[in-house]
Amino acid sequence: MFGNQEFSFTNRDVVGMVLMIGSAAVYALTVIIYKKHMREYSVFELVFYQNVVGALAFLPFLFLSARVIPVRDAAIAAGYFGLVVGTGAFLLIFYALKRLSTIHFSLAHYAEVLFAVPYGILFLGESLTWNMVLGGALIVLAGWLLIRQKSSRDLTAIPG
Repeated sequence: MFGNQEFSFTNRDVVGMVLMIGSAAVYALTVIIYKKHMREYSVFELVFYQNVVGALAFLPFLFLSARVIPVRDAAIAAGYFGLVVGTGAFLLIFYALKRLSTIHFSLAHYAEVLFAVPYGILFLGESLTWNMVLGGALIVLAGWLLIRQKSSRDLTAIPG
């Protein structure tokens, strides 16, 4: 990540990366917690509880914002993110989590990077670097190796 930048602890990127690593650790813990309790709740219940807790947790930030948002725009954004992102995306996530092993779910979740990089290029004008290409290739390679390992394990388990 710092291949083309100067490394210093005053750099804002360091703070951002430390926060992202912390976020990844918390997310991994929530995946384990959700996976453990998947048998007790339906996918719809998990999405409902996850979104209600998230909405309540982030509600204070709405009021701390220095920018005044028109009510109409706030309602459109809340509806879009509540229905499409909050419900649609999380239904897919919990549906996958219920059916995949934790390792396969985690690897499939890395596909987010494969979408985020092109979106950053298309919508934010970011540039593609060799680090990004190498990282994407490693994600695809890890997925391929996992699939290959699983299929070879399945073949050796067949009596014959």
